[in-house]
Amino acid sequence: MDFKAQAIADLPTFVNVSEFGDTLEIDGASVACVLVNDETTDDRDGVSLLESTLYVHASDFDPPPVIRQRLTIGDRQANVLRVDEEQGILVIRLQWFDS
Repeated sequence: MDFKAQAIADLPTFVNVSEFGDTLEIDGASVACVLVNDETTDDRDGVSLLESTLYVHASDFDPPPVIRQRLTIGDRQANVLRVDEEQGILVIRLQWFDS
């Protein structure tokens, strides 16, 4: 098994709150997830915008979020930029409104 296949196989452990994950309030529901704040971009006006990646079990979103949908995470709002699914885990790229 190569590294990518092993990483995909390990994703459910990654989101597990007793291992690496946290429980966050997402749109009013408590969800086990991992939120990685990993990039700041500058828009055309020179404003810095924080982008994050959210990892959650696909079963926690029915239906899954779509591009341009707003999610409320805790007391902050984010815009969904991208959604991918890997082995039952949603990988959601977010851009925060209040950055």
